[in-house]
Amino acid sequence: MNYEYKHISKLVPRHRVPFFVSILLTTVLSPVTMGYDSLMMGNLNALPQYLDYFHIRDDAALLGWMSAAVWVGSILSCFFMQQLSDRLGRKKSIVISVMVGLVGVILQSAAKNIAMFSIGRVIIGFGTQLSVAAAPTLISELALPKHRGFLGGLAFTCFQVGALIASGVTYGTRNVRTTWAWRIPSIIQCVPALFSIAALVFIPESPRWLISVGQFDKASEVISIAEGIDIDAGMKRVQEIQVVIEEEKARVSSNPWKEITKGVYNWRRLFIMLTQGLVTELAGSSVGTYYFSLLLNQAGVTDVSTVLQVGIIQSSWCLVIALIACFTLDIVGRKPQALFGTTGMIVSFFILGGLIKKYGNSDNVSGSYGAIACMFLFQGFYNLCWTPMNTLYPPEIWPFKLRSAGVTVFKFFNCGFGLFGTFILPMGMSNLGWKFYMLNAGYDIIFLPIIYFVWVETKGVSLETLDELIGRPVVLDEESLSSVELVQVDGRGKSDKQ
Repeated sequence: MNYEYKHISKLVPRHRVPFFVSILLTTVLSPVTMGYDSLMMGNLNALPQYLDYFHIRDDAALLGWMSAAVWVGSILSCFFMQQLSDRLGRKKSIVISVMVGLVGVILQSAAKNIAMFSIGRVIIGFGTQLSVAAAPTLISELALPKHRGFLGGLAFTCFQVGALIASGVTYGTRNVRTTWAWRIPSIIQCVPALFSIAALVFIPESPRWLISVGQFDKASEVISIAEGIDIDAGMKRVQEIQVVIEEEKARVSSNPWKEITKGVYNWRRLFIMLTQGLVTELAGSSVGTYYFSLLLNQAGVTDVSTVLQVGIIQSSWCLVIALIACFTLDIVGRKPQALFGTTGMIVSFFILGGLIKKYGNSDNVSGSYGAIACMFLFQGFYNLCWTPMNTLYPPEIWPFKLRSAGVTVFKFFNCGFGLFGTFILPMGMSNLGWKFYMLNAGYDIIFLPIIYFVWVETKGVSLETLDELIGRPVVLDEESLSSVELVQVDGRGKSDKQ
Protein backbone atom coordinates (compact mmCIF):
# COMPACT_ATOMS: atom_id res chain seq x y z
CA MET A 1 0.00 0.00 0.00
CA ASN A 2 1.44 3.35 -1.06
CA TYR A 3 1.62 6.02 1.60
CA GLU A 4 0.40 9.52 0.72
CA TYR A 5 2.92 12.11 1.89
CA LYS A 6 0.75 14.88 3.32
CA HIS A 7 3.12 16.89 5.51
CA ILE A 8 6.01 17.78 3.21
CA SER A 9 5.86 19.94 0.09
CA LYS A 10 4.53 18.35 -3.08
CA LEU A 11 7.66 19.57 -4.87
CA VAL A 12 9.92 17.34 -2.74
CA PRO A 13 10.74 14.16 -4.74
CA ARG A 14 9.22 10.97 -3.28
CA HIS A 15 12.00 8.62 -4.44
CA ARG A 16 15.54 8.42 -3.09
CA VAL A 17 17.56 9.17 -6.23
CA PRO A 18 15.78 12.39 -7.31
CA PHE A 19 15.48 13.27 -3.61
CA PHE A 20 19.25 13.30 -3.11
CA VAL A 21 19.88 14.93 -6.48
CA SER A 22 17.71 17.87 -5.38
CA ILE A 23 19.57 18.10 -2.05
CA LEU A 24 22.97 18.02 -3.71
CA LEU A 25 21.98 20.73 -6.18
CA THR A 26 21.48 23.06 -3.24
CA THR A 27 24.29 21.98 -0.94
CA VAL A 28 27.01 21.98 -3.60
CA LEU A 29 26.12 25.35 -5.10
CA SER A 30 27.32 27.26 -2.03
CA PRO A 31 30.87 25.86 -2.27
CA VAL A 32 30.75 26.55 -6.04
CA THR A 33 30.29 30.23 -5.19
CA MET A 34 33.16 30.12 -2.69
CA GLY A 35 35.49 28.31 -5.09
CA TYR A 36 34.61 30.71 -7.87
CA ASP A 37 35.46 33.65 -5.62
CA SER A 38 38.87 32.33 -4.56
CA LEU A 39 40.11 31.50 -8.08
CA MET A 40 38.52 34.61 -9.56
CA MET A 41 40.52 36.75 -7.15
CA GLY A 42 43.64 34.70 -7.79
CA ASN A 43 43.30 35.30 -11.52
CA LEU A 44 42.34 38.96 -11.15
CA ASN A 45 45.67 39.43 -9.37
CA ALA A 46 47.27 38.63 -12.74
CA LEU A 47 45.11 41.03 -14.80
CA PRO A 48 46.63 44.48 -15.53
CA GLN A 49 43.10 45.90 -15.99
CA TYR A 50 42.27 45.07 -12.35
CA LEU A 51 45.63 45.96 -10.82
CA ASP A 52 45.89 49.29 -12.62
CA TYR A 53 42.29 50.36 -11.99
CA PHE A 54 42.76 50.09 -8.22
CA HIS A 55 46.49 51.05 -8.33
CA ILE A 56 47.61 47.99 -6.35
CA ARG A 57 50.19 46.49 -8.72
CA ASP A 58 53.16 47.18 -6.42
CA ASP A 59 51.38 47.21 -3.05
CA ALA A 60 51.55 43.70 -1.52
CA ALA A 61 49.65 44.73 1.63
CA LEU A 62 46.73 46.25 -0.31
CA LEU A 63 46.75 43.34 -2.75
CA GLY A 64 46.42 41.00 0.23
CA TRP A 65 43.60 43.05 1.74
CA MET A 66 41.55 43.02 -1.49
CA SER A 67 41.53 39.23 -1.40
CA ALA A 68 41.38 38.86 2.39
CA ALA A 69 38.39 41.20 2.90
CA VAL A 70 36.08 38.25 2.19
CA TRP A 71 37.37 36.56 5.35
CA VAL A 72 36.35 39.54 7.50
CA GLY A 73 32.74 38.96 6.51
CA SER A 74 33.19 35.24 7.07
CA ILE A 75 34.37 35.84 10.64
CA LEU A 76 31.46 38.17 11.35
CA SER A 77 29.01 35.54 10.07
CA CYS A 78 30.20 33.13 12.78
CA PHE A 79 28.30 35.17 15.38
CA PHE A 80 25.02 34.36 13.60
CA MET A 81 25.53 30.79 12.30
CA GLN A 82 24.34 28.83 15.31
CA GLN A 83 21.32 31.04 16.05
CA LEU A 84 20.07 31.01 12.46
CA SER A 85 20.61 27.29 11.92
CA ASP A 86 19.08 26.16 15.22
CA ARG A 87 16.20 28.63 15.42
CA LEU A 88 15.13 28.98 11.79
CA GLY A 89 16.34 25.65 10.46
CA ARG A 90 19.05 24.67 7.99
CA LYS A 91 16.99 25.46 4.89
CA LYS A 92 15.96 29.01 5.82
CA SER A 93 19.54 29.75 6.83
CA ILE A 94 20.67 28.90 3.30
CA VAL A 95 18.01 31.20 1.78
CA ILE A 96 19.08 34.15 3.96
CA SER A 97 22.77 33.60 3.27
CA VAL A 98 22.28 33.45 -0.51
CA MET A 99 20.33 36.72 -0.53
CA VAL A 100 23.04 38.45 1.53
CA GLY A 101 25.74 37.15 -0.82
CA LEU A 102 23.92 38.57 -3.86
CA VAL A 103 24.04 42.05 -2.33
CA GLY A 104 27.81 41.70 -1.96
CA VAL A 105 28.26 40.59 -5.57
CA ILE A 106 26.35 43.65 -6.79
CA LEU A 107 28.57 46.02 -4.78
CA GLN A 108 31.78 44.27 -5.86
CA SER A 109 30.83 44.26 -9.53
CA ALA A 110 29.85 47.94 -9.53
CA ALA A 111 32.85 49.08 -7.44
CA LYS A 112 34.23 52.54 -8.22
CA ASN A 113 37.00 52.45 -5.63
CA ILE A 114 38.81 50.19 -3.19
CA ALA A 115 36.37 50.91 -0.35
CA MET A 116 33.31 49.86 -2.36
CA PHE A 117 35.06 46.76 -3.66
CA SER A 118 36.17 45.82 -0.14
CA ILE A 119 32.69 46.28 1.37
CA GLY A 120 31.24 44.07 -1.34
CA ARG A 121 33.78 41.37 -0.55
CA VAL A 122 33.06 41.56 3.17
CA ILE A 123 29.33 41.03 2.47
CA ILE A 124 30.11 38.16 0.06
CA GLY A 125 32.16 36.48 2.79
CA PHE A 126 29.34 36.95 5.32
CA GLY A 127 26.71 35.34 3.09
CA THR A 128 28.90 32.58 1.68
CA GLN A 129 30.06 31.29 5.07
CA LEU A 130 26.51 31.22 6.47
CA SER A 131 25.52 29.02 3.57
CA VAL A 132 28.62 26.82 3.68
CA ALA A 133 27.91 26.17 7.38
CA ALA A 134 24.20 25.34 7.02
CA ALA A 135 24.37 23.24 3.85
CA PRO A 136 26.84 20.56 5.09
CA THR A 137 24.92 20.25 8.36
CA LEU A 138 21.75 19.64 6.36
CA ILE A 139 23.33 16.95 4.20
CA SER A 140 25.05 15.22 7.14
CA GLU A 141 21.66 14.96 8.89
CA LEU A 142 19.98 13.54 5.77
CA ALA A 143 22.62 11.08 4.55
CA LEU A 144 22.97 7.42 5.54
CA PRO A 145 26.23 6.54 7.38
CA LYS A 146 27.55 4.49 4.44
CA HIS A 147 27.03 7.42 2.05
CA ARG A 148 27.84 10.31 4.38
CA GLY A 149 31.52 10.46 3.45
CA PHE A 150 30.77 10.77 -0.26
CA LEU A 151 27.83 13.16 0.06
CA GLY A 152 29.37 15.33 2.78
CA GLY A 153 32.71 15.45 1.00
CA LEU A 154 31.11 16.19 -2.36
CA ALA A 155 29.59 19.37 -0.92
CA PHE A 156 32.89 21.20 -0.58
CA THR A 157 34.49 19.34 -3.48
CA CYS A 158 32.33 21.54 -5.68
CA PHE A 159 34.57 24.37 -4.51
CA GLN A 160 36.75 23.12 -7.35
CA VAL A 161 33.85 23.33 -9.82
CA GLY A 162 33.57 27.02 -9.01
CA ALA A 163 37.34 27.38 -9.29
CA LEU A 164 37.31 25.79 -12.74
CA ILE A 165 34.49 28.06 -13.94
CA ALA A 166 36.31 31.13 -12.61
CA SER A 167 39.51 30.09 -14.39
CA GLY A 168 37.66 29.77 -17.69
CA VAL A 169 35.74 33.03 -17.31
CA THR A 170 38.79 35.15 -16.39
CA TYR A 171 40.75 33.58 -19.24
CA GLY A 172 37.94 34.53 -21.62
CA THR A 173 37.88 38.17 -20.49
CA ARG A 174 41.66 38.66 -20.28
CA ASN A 175 41.86 40.61 -23.54
CA VAL A 176 39.01 43.02 -22.72
CA ARG A 177 40.81 46.34 -22.38
CA THR A 178 38.30 48.04 -20.07
CA THR A 179 37.30 47.33 -16.47
CA TRP A 180 34.81 44.79 -17.83
CA ALA A 181 37.78 42.39 -17.85
CA TRP A 182 37.23 42.00 -14.09
CA ARG A 183 33.61 43.17 -13.74
CA ILE A 184 32.22 40.37 -15.95
CA PRO A 185 33.78 37.58 -13.84
CA SER A 186 32.46 39.32 -10.74
CA ILE A 187 28.90 39.53 -12.12
CA ILE A 188 28.89 35.86 -13.11
CA GLN A 189 29.59 35.03 -9.46
CA CYS A 190 25.87 35.51 -8.74
CA VAL A 191 24.78 32.69 -11.09
CA PRO A 192 25.40 29.76 -8.65
CA ALA A 193 23.52 31.69 -5.95
CA LEU A 194 20.48 32.13 -8.19
CA PHE A 195 20.49 28.42 -9.04
CA SER A 196 20.73 27.63 -5.32
CA ILE A 197 17.57 29.61 -4.55
CA ALA A 198 15.72 27.82 -7.37
CA ALA A 199 16.81 24.39 -6.10
CA LEU A 200 15.70 25.08 -2.50
CA VAL A 201 12.01 24.59 -3.36
CA PHE A 202 12.68 20.91 -4.06
CA ILE A 203 14.36 19.97 -0.76
CA PRO A 204 12.95 19.33 2.74
CA GLU A 205 14.22 20.55 6.08
CA SER A 206 16.59 18.42 8.16
CA PRO A 207 14.58 15.64 9.87
CA ARG A 208 16.67 15.99 13.02
CA TRP A 209 15.85 19.69 13.22
CA LEU A 210 12.17 18.90 12.60
CA ILE A 211 12.25 16.38 15.46
CA SER A 212 13.89 18.92 17.75
CA VAL A 213 10.97 21.33 17.21
CA GLY A 214 8.28 18.64 17.49
CA GLN A 215 7.33 18.22 13.81
CA PHE A 216 7.45 14.41 13.89
CA ASP A 217 5.11 13.69 10.96
CA LYS A 218 7.24 15.78 8.62
CA ALA A 219 10.41 14.20 9.99
CA SER A 220 9.11 10.64 9.52
CA GLU A 221 8.18 11.36 5.90
CA VAL A 222 11.59 12.86 5.14
CA ILE A 223 13.37 9.90 6.79
CA SER A 224 11.11 7.44 4.93
CA ILE A 225 12.19 8.91 1.58
CA ALA A 226 15.84 9.44 2.51
CA GLU A 227 16.37 5.91 3.85
CA GLY A 228 14.01 4.11 1.44
CA ILE A 229 11.83 2.66 4.23
CA ASP A 230 8.07 2.63 4.91
CA ILE A 231 6.44 5.29 7.03
CA ASP A 232 6.12 3.05 10.12
CA ALA A 233 9.86 2.32 10.05
CA GLY A 234 10.39 6.03 9.52
CA MET A 235 8.44 6.83 12.68
CA LYS A 236 10.53 4.29 14.62
CA ARG A 237 13.67 6.08 13.41
CA VAL A 238 12.11 9.31 14.65
CA GLN A 239 11.76 7.71 18.09
CA GLU A 240 15.38 6.56 18.06
CA ILE A 241 16.63 10.01 17.16
CA GLN A 242 14.31 11.60 19.73
CA VAL A 243 15.78 9.34 22.45
CA VAL A 244 19.24 10.71 21.74
CA ILE A 245 17.98 14.31 21.54
CA GLU A 246 16.13 13.94 24.87
CA GLU A 247 19.22 12.39 26.48
CA GLU A 248 21.26 15.33 25.19
CA LYS A 249 18.71 17.79 26.59
CA ALA A 250 18.98 16.13 29.99
CA ARG A 251 22.74 16.62 30.19
CA VAL A 252 23.28 19.63 27.91
CA SER A 253 22.46 23.21 28.84
CA SER A 254 19.82 24.93 26.72
CA ASN A 255 22.59 27.36 25.83
CA PRO A 256 25.05 25.36 23.68
CA TRP A 257 27.80 27.93 24.25
CA LYS A 258 27.84 27.13 27.96
CA GLU A 259 28.01 23.41 27.28
CA ILE A 260 30.58 23.38 24.50
CA THR A 261 33.53 23.86 26.87
CA LYS A 262 32.35 21.39 29.53
CA GLY A 263 34.10 18.05 29.91
CA VAL A 264 37.19 16.52 28.38
CA TYR A 265 35.07 15.16 25.50
CA ASN A 266 34.09 18.60 24.24
CA TRP A 267 37.59 19.99 24.72
CA ARG A 268 38.85 17.18 22.52
CA ARG A 269 36.28 18.15 19.87
CA LEU A 270 37.32 21.80 20.12
CA PHE A 271 40.98 20.89 19.70
CA ILE A 272 40.12 18.85 16.61
CA MET A 273 38.24 21.85 15.18
CA LEU A 274 41.24 24.09 15.93
CA THR A 275 43.72 21.80 14.19
CA GLN A 276 41.44 21.23 11.20
CA GLY A 277 41.02 24.99 10.80
CA LEU A 278 44.79 25.45 10.95
CA VAL A 279 45.67 22.81 8.40
CA THR A 280 42.81 23.77 6.07
CA GLU A 281 43.91 27.39 5.73
CA LEU A 282 47.57 27.60 6.77
CA ALA A 283 49.04 24.41 5.34
CA GLY A 284 49.56 26.10 1.97
CA SER A 285 46.24 25.89 0.14
CA SER A 286 45.96 29.65 -0.46
CA VAL A 287 49.19 29.53 -2.47
CA GLY A 288 47.31 27.49 -5.08
CA THR A 289 44.20 29.70 -5.10
CA TYR A 290 44.49 33.38 -4.18
CA TYR A 291 48.20 33.70 -4.99
CA PHE A 292 48.84 31.05 -7.64
CA SER A 293 49.86 33.79 -10.08
CA LEU A 294 52.55 35.00 -7.63
CA LEU A 295 53.91 31.47 -7.31
CA LEU A 296 54.08 31.14 -11.11
CA ASN A 297 55.95 34.43 -11.32
CA GLN A 298 58.46 33.14 -8.77
CA ALA A 299 58.83 30.01 -10.89
CA GLY A 300 59.60 32.16 -13.95
CA VAL A 301 56.14 32.09 -15.63
CA THR A 302 55.07 35.72 -16.18
CA ASP A 303 52.93 35.80 -19.35
CA VAL A 304 49.30 36.58 -18.36
CA SER A 305 47.73 34.15 -20.85
CA THR A 306 50.04 31.34 -19.77
CA VAL A 307 49.30 32.00 -16.10
CA LEU A 308 45.55 31.79 -16.73
CA GLN A 309 45.91 28.66 -18.87
CA VAL A 310 47.86 26.93 -16.10
CA GLY A 311 45.10 27.99 -13.70
CA ILE A 312 42.46 26.22 -15.80
CA ILE A 313 44.52 23.02 -15.89
CA GLN A 314 45.16 23.23 -12.16
CA SER A 315 41.44 23.66 -11.36
CA SER A 316 40.56 20.63 -13.51
CA TRP A 317 43.24 18.55 -11.77
CA CYS A 318 42.04 19.53 -8.30
CA LEU A 319 38.41 18.73 -9.16
CA VAL A 320 39.28 15.22 -10.39
CA ILE A 321 41.34 14.44 -7.28
CA ALA A 322 38.67 15.80 -4.91
CA LEU A 323 35.97 13.69 -6.61
CA ILE A 324 38.13 10.57 -6.20
CA ALA A 325 38.61 11.49 -2.54
CA CYS A 326 34.85 11.62 -1.96
CA PHE A 327 34.56 7.96 -2.97
CA THR A 328 37.57 6.75 -0.98
CA LEU A 329 36.63 8.45 2.32
CA ASP A 330 33.98 5.79 2.97
CA ILE A 331 36.45 3.04 2.01
CA VAL A 332 39.81 4.13 3.42
CA GLY A 333 38.49 6.27 6.27
CA ARG A 334 38.96 9.88 7.35
CA LYS A 335 42.17 9.54 9.40
CA PRO A 336 44.25 7.36 7.02
CA GLN A 337 43.36 9.60 4.08
CA ALA A 338 44.23 12.75 6.04
CA LEU A 339 47.59 11.30 7.12
CA PHE A 340 48.50 10.22 3.58
CA GLY A 341 47.45 13.51 2.00
CA THR A 342 49.24 15.68 4.57
CA THR A 343 52.46 13.68 4.17
CA GLY A 344 52.31 14.22 0.41
CA MET A 345 51.77 17.96 0.92
CA ILE A 346 54.86 18.20 3.11
CA VAL A 347 57.12 16.40 0.62
CA SER A 348 55.78 18.45 -2.31
CA PHE A 349 56.45 21.78 -0.58
CA PHE A 350 60.01 20.82 0.38
CA ILE A 351 60.80 19.94 -3.24
CA LEU A 352 59.01 23.08 -4.50
CA GLY A 353 61.11 25.32 -2.26
CA GLY A 354 64.30 23.72 -3.52
CA LEU A 355 63.32 24.14 -7.18
CA ILE A 356 62.36 27.80 -6.73
CA LYS A 357 65.70 28.45 -5.00
CA LYS A 358 67.64 26.92 -7.87
CA TYR A 359 65.58 27.95 -10.92
CA GLY A 360 63.29 30.81 -9.78
CA ASN A 361 65.44 33.59 -11.24
CA SER A 362 66.84 31.66 -14.19
CA ASP A 363 65.68 31.01 -17.75
CA ASN A 364 65.72 27.25 -17.23
CA VAL A 365 62.37 26.07 -18.62
CA SER A 366 62.70 22.58 -17.14
CA GLY A 367 63.22 24.02 -13.67
CA SER A 368 60.13 26.21 -14.00
CA TYR A 369 58.05 23.23 -15.15
CA GLY A 370 59.36 21.19 -12.23
CA ALA A 371 58.27 23.87 -9.75
CA ILE A 372 54.80 24.02 -11.32
CA ALA A 373 54.56 20.21 -11.22
CA CYS A 374 55.34 20.24 -7.49
CA MET A 375 52.55 22.73 -6.86
CA PHE A 376 50.19 20.48 -8.81
CA LEU A 377 51.27 17.57 -6.62
CA PHE A 378 50.71 19.64 -3.49
CA GLN A 379 47.22 20.60 -4.64
CA GLY A 380 46.49 16.99 -5.49
CA PHE A 381 47.44 15.76 -2.01
CA TYR A 382 45.52 18.65 -0.40
CA ASN A 383 42.35 17.88 -2.36
CA LEU A 384 42.70 14.20 -1.57
CA CYS A 385 41.78 14.93 2.04
CA TRP A 386 41.24 18.52 3.14
CA THR A 387 38.82 19.72 0.46
CA PRO A 388 36.14 17.05 1.11
CA MET A 389 36.90 16.96 4.85
CA ASN A 390 36.13 20.68 5.16
CA THR A 391 32.38 20.11 5.13
CA LEU A 392 32.29 16.45 6.12
CA TYR A 393 34.19 16.13 9.39
CA PRO A 394 33.02 19.07 11.59
CA PRO A 395 29.28 18.13 11.59
CA GLU A 396 30.12 14.47 12.19
CA ILE A 397 31.89 14.71 15.55
CA TRP A 398 29.33 16.90 17.38
CA PRO A 399 26.04 15.72 18.97
CA PHE A 400 22.83 17.29 17.65
CA LYS A 401 22.42 19.91 20.40
CA LEU A 402 25.97 21.16 19.85
CA ARG A 403 26.30 20.51 16.12
CA SER A 404 25.52 24.02 14.87
CA ALA A 405 27.68 25.56 17.60
CA GLY A 406 30.51 23.12 16.85
CA VAL A 407 30.41 23.87 13.12
CA THR A 408 30.38 27.58 14.00
CA VAL A 409 33.54 27.12 16.08
CA PHE A 410 35.24 25.39 13.15
CA LYS A 411 34.15 28.13 10.77
CA PHE A 412 35.46 30.78 13.18
CA PHE A 413 38.88 29.09 13.30
CA ASN A 414 38.77 28.45 9.56
CA CYS A 415 37.86 32.04 8.68
CA GLY A 416 40.26 33.57 11.20
CA PHE A 417 43.19 31.56 9.89
CA GLY A 418 41.98 32.21 6.33
CA LEU A 419 42.04 35.96 6.95
CA PHE A 420 45.51 35.75 8.49
CA GLY A 421 46.88 33.55 5.73
CA THR A 422 45.34 35.46 2.83
CA PHE A 423 46.64 38.80 4.12
CA ILE A 424 50.10 37.59 5.18
CA LEU A 425 50.89 35.19 2.32
CA PRO A 426 51.75 37.73 -0.42
CA MET A 427 54.18 39.50 1.92
CA GLY A 428 55.71 36.20 3.05
CA MET A 429 56.04 34.90 -0.50
CA SER A 430 57.58 38.18 -1.69
CA ASN A 431 60.00 38.64 1.20
CA LEU A 432 61.04 35.05 1.91
CA GLY A 433 60.97 33.57 -1.57
CA TRP A 434 61.91 29.86 -1.58
CA LYS A 435 62.31 29.86 2.21
CA PHE A 436 58.55 30.40 2.55
CA TYR A 437 57.82 26.93 1.17
CA MET A 438 60.42 25.27 3.38
CA LEU A 439 58.98 26.90 6.50
CA ASN A 440 55.44 25.95 5.46
CA ALA A 441 56.43 22.32 4.91
CA GLY A 442 58.20 22.11 8.27
CA TYR A 443 55.20 23.62 10.04
CA ASP A 444 52.85 21.07 8.42
CA ILE A 445 54.73 18.17 10.05
CA ILE A 446 53.20 18.93 13.47
CA PHE A 447 49.74 17.96 12.21
CA LEU A 448 50.68 14.32 11.57
CA PRO A 449 50.86 13.15 15.23
CA ILE A 450 47.81 15.24 16.11
CA ILE A 451 45.70 13.54 13.44
CA TYR A 452 46.98 10.09 14.44
CA PHE A 453 46.56 10.35 18.21
CA VAL A 454 43.74 12.89 18.76
CA TRP A 455 41.35 12.64 15.83
CA VAL A 456 38.62 9.98 15.71
CA GLU A 457 37.57 7.76 12.81
CA THR A 458 33.91 8.35 11.84
CA LYS A 459 33.63 6.09 8.80
CA GLY A 460 30.35 4.13 8.76
CA VAL A 461 29.14 5.32 12.19
CA SER A 462 25.64 6.81 12.66
CA LEU A 463 25.39 10.36 14.00
CA GLU A 464 23.42 9.15 17.02
CA THR A 465 26.24 6.86 18.19
CA LEU A 466 29.25 9.05 17.38
CA ASP A 467 29.51 10.07 21.04
CA GLU A 468 30.94 6.61 21.73
CA LEU A 469 34.03 7.50 19.67
CA ILE A 470 34.72 10.42 21.99
CA GLY A 471 34.20 8.25 25.05
CA ARG A 472 30.56 8.73 26.05
CA PRO A 473 28.34 5.62 25.59
CA VAL A 474 24.97 5.93 23.86
CA VAL A 475 22.37 3.18 24.43
CA LEU A 476 19.24 2.82 22.30
CA ASP A 477 17.24 0.05 24.00
CA GLU A 478 13.53 -0.81 23.85
CA GLU A 479 12.89 0.68 27.29
CA SER A 480 14.31 4.07 26.32
CA LEU A 481 12.40 4.03 23.05
CA SER A 482 9.08 3.22 24.72
CA SER A 483 9.57 5.95 27.33
CA VAL A 484 9.74 8.73 24.75
CA GLU A 485 6.46 10.55 24.15
CA LEU A 486 6.20 12.17 20.72
CA VAL A 487 4.16 15.37 21.05
CA GLN A 488 3.41 16.66 17.56
CA VAL A 489 3.95 20.38 16.94
CA ASP A 490 2.53 22.09 13.88
CA GLY A 491 4.44 24.49 11.63
CA ARG A 492 3.45 27.45 13.83
CA GLY A 493 5.00 25.91 16.93
CA LYS A 494 1.69 24.83 18.54
CA SER A 495 1.43 21.48 20.31
CA ASP A 496 -1.22 18.95 19.28
CA LYS A 497 -1.18 17.44 22.76
CA GLN A 498 -4.52 17.90 24.59
